[in-house]
Amino acid sequence: AGGCTYEAAEVVCHTGEGLEVLDGVTSLVEKSLLRQEGVEEPRFTMLETIREYAREKLAERGGVETVRAAHAAWFLHLAEEAEPELAGPDQGEWMVLLERELDNLRDVLSWFLDRGEQEWELRLASVLHSFWYDRGFWSEGQHWLEEGLARDTGVPPAVRARALYSLGSIAAAQADYKRALPLLHTALALYQELPDQGGIALVLGDLGLAACRRGQYGRAATFLEESLQILQAVGDRRGSSFTLDKLGYLAIEQGDLATAKERHTEALTIYKALGDSTRIALALTNLGDVAGREGNLVEAEALFDQSLGLLRKIGATAHITMVLLNLGEVAGRRGHHGQARAWLNESLSLAWELGDFHVTLGVLGVMAKLAVDGGRAMRAVRLEATRMALQERLGIPLPAYYQTGQEEVQAEAKVLLGDEDFNAAWEKGRHTSLKEAVAYALDESN
Repeated sequence: AGGCTYEAAEVVCHTGEGLEVLDGVTSLVEKSLLRQEGVEEPRFTMLETIREYAREKLAERGGVETVRAAHAAWFLHLAEEAEPELAGPDQGEWMVLLERELDNLRDVLSWFLDRGEQEWELRLASVLHSFWYDRGFWSEGQHWLEEGLARDTGVPPAVRARALYSLGSIAAAQADYKRALPLLHTALALYQELPDQGGIALVLGDLGLAACRRGQYGRAATFLEESLQILQAVGDRRGSSFTLDKLGYLAIEQGDLATAKERHTEALTIYKALGDSTRIALALTNLGDVAGREGNLVEAEALFDQSLGLLRKIGATAHITMVLLNLGEVAGRRGHHGQARAWLNESLSLAWELGDFHVTLGVLGVMAKLAVDGGRAMRAVRLEATRMALQERLGIPLPAYYQTGQEEVQAEAKVLLGDEDFNAAWEKGRHTSLKEAVAYALDESN
């Protein structure tokens, strides 16, 4: 599906019938039944009508199950091979490779489900977690994990725990905590029963981040410190750096910028040693956040620019939204309002497509500040009221750092509008759906 490499064709087509795959592929290319793309690493594709005809002929010969099994085994192997590489120096190339094979991977996931092979479907869907998450295929990753878990019949606890963690992790990224927290706690209980120390630490890290984002700082610290203790005890440097970054985020939210800088710098050192460009970019983003809150806007912008360049090169779409938001906020604070709007519009469009409500709400807040600074008080009030209503609905409290800015926006807008117009705009904003709010925010004519 969607073509294949010669290596894949060779493995899948060797079904014990003595086929000469190279000769066969060459012959099909010469007859224009296969199309070759590229020379050094050629990829072979065919028209969908030809593919369907070939599938019918294979079915007539009675070889479908054998070939489908070989196809599934190869792409499961490819995904398992890719998993550790997605954390290494060649992660960008592996991300592109998996996306190129996405139709084949979908076919395998579907085939496993059709055969009642939930264990193997969940194994594959979970192995692809970093791809789903970093590349921005959140909805698709959720779909395959949900399908396998919904049909769970005797899946081993370790497989089920990993799938629950993956699904909970994506749901938490989308700020769907009502769904995410039960999934993560169930995964934690399974890992504790096994016991699997690495799994326990992994889930604790996500639970800590979720607690932090919901303003439960003491609970967050407990989860994250336990996670770090386990990871350091088992010698997991990469896992430890993840938790250090989260502890740095917690310190930022509590206003302890010195500790935050120390944690993020320590995590960055480990990421650089591992060659993990995605996490290097995220650590740079966090350090930029610290610099911005210290008032060092030029330094913050430089760090965000560096992070964005890395993330665009890798194609880690899911993380680009936050960096664009940060760049927009800094540009606004520096008085570069045109550039700020460009960054924020791109961030909001991507975040909406992903279902990233943390970033979506953040963009609405920064846009409200830009609007009131530009004398567009009605727009500012509507955006701010919508953001606050949605934040309450999602159960995400406003971090202390942003409360002053929020109060300033409201106070300035009230002076410009007067109480009556302010209250009318506020009520309209509070009853605006998220979809309507995004459309309103992206339309500069409003």
